[in-house]
Amino acid sequence: MNPAIRNIILRILIYAVLLLLVSQLIYVDALEVTKQKFKEESWTEYLQVITLFLTALIFYISAHKWLKFRGLGILLGGAATIAFIRELDVYLDTYVFDGVWQTLALVAAISIMWMTYKWRKGLMEVIQYFIGTRSFGLCLGGFLTVFVFSRMFGRQIFWRAVMEEGYIRSVKNAAEEGLELLGYLLIFMSAIEFFITIREFHERSGPV
Repeated sequence: MNPAIRNIILRILIYAVLLLLVSQLIYVDALEVTKQKFKEESWTEYLQVITLFLTALIFYISAHKWLKFRGLGILLGGAATIAFIRELDVYLDTYVFDGVWQTLALVAAISIMWMTYKWRKGLMEVIQYFIGTRSFGLCLGGFLTVFVFSRMFGRQIFWRAVMEEGYIRSVKNAAEEGLELLGYLLIFMSAIEFFITIREFHERSGPV
């Protein structure tokens, strides 16, 4: 078998196993006996935070390792960092001070914009290359899942229409948070593919 095809099949299997394991942990949350399932202290929420942290880490490692892709790596890692901070909003507001997550997110955004500007040389060329990769497709799919579809799918007015008089908030939470986690996982896979794609680019082209 062609090594490239074998590697793709292997990654697909790994991603499939990851999704199966995550689905099982969401099921564990569903088994919890409580009035409000899928709250902040749940496997689903923890996995969202962990996934975003690992995503940002991989993008930053890629940016550090390969100079040519540094601007884009910082930009993508920065976006994951801001989402990571947003997911910690309840803890930050509770244990630090109310509104602290907005301050941290703003500081992160300004820092990311400055760093991206600093490494702007060749950025548009790299972005154009990125758009043609598997990583971009996964990243776009994850972004749309989290910030568009899950938001619309998780609307209370929609679930009240579905369940009519038997509205159960935990069902809405499970659907919304589960979809959000799926989107973050797609972006995490995008980060892995980003790293692999850049490494392959490096091997073909020499140091970049």
